[in-house]
Amino acid sequence: MRLESKIVYGLVGLSALASSVIVGAPKPQAAADLASSEVSPAQADPIPAPTFSDNTATTTEPVAPEAATATPETATAPDPVAADPAPVDTPVEPAPVEPVATSQSATGDAVGYRYGVVQLSVTATGSHLDDITIVQASVDGGKYRSVPSELLQRALSSQGTGFANVSGATYTSEAFRQALSSALSGVGL
Repeated sequence: MRLESKIVYGLVGLSALASSVIVGAPKPQAAADLASSEVSPAQADPIPAPTFSDNTATTTEPVAPEAATATPETATAPDPVAADPAPVDTPVEPAPVEPVATSQSATGDAVGYRYGVVQLSVTATGSHLDDITIVQASVDGGKYRSVPSELLQRALSSQGTGFANVSGATYTSEAFRQALSSALSGVGL
């Protein structure tokens, strides 16, 4: 038997099974039995397509008289409205809307000190300090060049001005703290 014929017979068997479930007829021979039986394509009856009327599906396939328990006219879907009506006077409270925190940025005043100028820019979301940018920072001597970036890391870790001074760079630490405070006031922190 050719593969195409087996596929057609298998589909015919599955369609017959589905149709019998819809109208309540007993289950036909299994699809595997139908695929292995020797039926010529001329003997196979095509299953008619369902027709629709009054929002219910019916088929025009004949049903064996001894197994017919439901007719297409009586096989209708249950009315979803009559099944379980929802209470009418139950008020529905809307869910509380949480305010979405938006990101704000501000640049503080330039703070002059003994060894130069420090100016910072901050970005915050709500009460969280997201980022600090050094706009300008001057220091005295090459060994203090890393002090502003060290202070930036400490300020981010402490989420504000409550960080410890860098040892040996007290003036720079205080100027950084003042510049940070100026920038934080611009975002409401």
